[in-house]
Amino acid sequence: MSINYLKSISKRAGFSIIESIFSLLIISMAFGLIMLTTQLIRSEKWEDRDGIFYRYLDVIESPDYQFKVMNVERNSVKLKSKKENKEYIMEKYENMVRLRGVKGGHIPIILRVNHASWSTNHHVLTSRIKIDGVNYEAKSYL
Repeated sequence: MSINYLKSISKRAGFSIIESIFSLLIISMAFGLIMLTTQLIRSEKWEDRDGIFYRYLDVIESPDYQFKVMNVERNSVKLKSKKENKEYIMEKYENMVRLRGVKGGHIPIILRVNHASWSTNHHVLTSRIKIDGVNYEAKSYL
């Protein structure tokens, strides 16, 4: 009787119910982890606006450049690097704030910018930048 039973088990096609449930459990756990990871990435992307703005401040206040304000217009600032003895223009261009050299080339500093303006008063540069609908303002002593 046991030989016939073993033959019937070995000839059986398909999966048992336990194997199917276990496979579905593994697939659902993998899907849940993927959804959790993408949700965390999206939330960090939107909450990183503060970090982006502070990196912008790090660039304009950097001792590597030692910027001095030469001229301020509504959508741009002309800066001179004391250390490199070069002139740069910080400007809003399309949806970014970029730092470009007078002779060409540029470095995007902030992306997803809605609005940017600058003003100066006694060597204090005031930056007003709107990133993804959130307003930021900072004063830099240059």
